[in-house]
Amino acid sequence: MNTWLARKSISGQLFSTHTKTLMSESMKNTATLFLGIAILFFAAGLLFVLVVVRAKAAGFSTQAIGLLQSSYQVGWLIAAVVIPG
Repeated sequence: MNTWLARKSISGQLFSTHTKTLMSESMKNTATLFLGIAILFFAAGLLFVLVVVRAKAAGFSTQAIGLLQSSYQVGWLIAAVVIPG
């Protein structure tokens, strides 16, 4: 067995400080990415609520508001199919 690994195993530390630093840096970067995605999802949800409230205040019918919201989602679906090709 490698003496370095034996010393680290005996002292209870299997990873060096450098490895722990890299792992914590990676976790910090990943957490930042997921926080940004969460903020975008939250903003999109608020947008949907705002569109419904403003459309209702402008006098749109319930069917028109439903069609408006559905069209937005269909647009995302078409973009996901067309753009990668």
